[in-house]
Amino acid sequence: MSAYNKCLQISFILVQLLFMALGGALIGVGVWLELEEQSLEAAIDQQEILIGPYLIIAAGAAVIIVAAIGVLGALCDHKFNRFLLVLYIILVLVVFVLELVGGILAFVYRDDVQEFVQDGLNATIARYNGNATADIAITEAWDTIQDSLDCCGVLSFEDYETQGIAIPASCCPDITTGTCNNPFDTGCVDALTEFLEDNLLVVAAIGIAFLVGEIVVILMAFCLVCCTDFDDK
Repeated sequence: MSAYNKCLQISFILVQLLFMALGGALIGVGVWLELEEQSLEAAIDQQEILIGPYLIIAAGAAVIIVAAIGVLGALCDHKFNRFLLVLYIILVLVVFVLELVGGILAFVYRDDVQEFVQDGLNATIARYNGNATADIAITEAWDTIQDSLDCCGVLSFEDYETQGIAIPASCCPDITTGTCNNPFDTGCVDALTEFLEDNLLVVAAIGIAFLVGEIVVILMAFCLVCCTDFDDK
């Protein structure tokens, strides 16, 4: 193996190890988002919004697996390693296309986030402090959202009055029980939409970085396949 190929091989392996670390970070971000969004699941009756963390976790796992294949393919110059590198290139191309399509769809439907959130909240606010067992989880979810995001009701605190429900203590700052006389001005639709859009911006930034990185590693893997003299062992 020439000095050029050796340098390319080492660089490629180091980049794959970096991608594996980034894949682990993606899994961590997905787990964190899932923990953050657990409080939303009962209050928002729109499961489509809540699958984001699982997609991020799956993407992180896929990145680690594909990068591991790349490392194995670059370690030796046997014929089987050529197969692994070609498989690596194909898998990265597939991931690249899926990320590109997903990014385009997310951009096209970005304005639908608020509508999804509002429809989901409208479906559950009437069950606040209800008598059913499921209503307990809904009430706790609403309290968590209102207390953590400093919001009240769907569009405003008047949504509770419309439903004939007393304004919850979680709608007021600095109180945990009793009557809420000075509720937050912001409705939870706006607060939750901002929260979800902020998460989407983080995901978009990470996705763009990965797309650029994937172009680089595809070129590196292609050079390894073309320049390495693989043995037929």
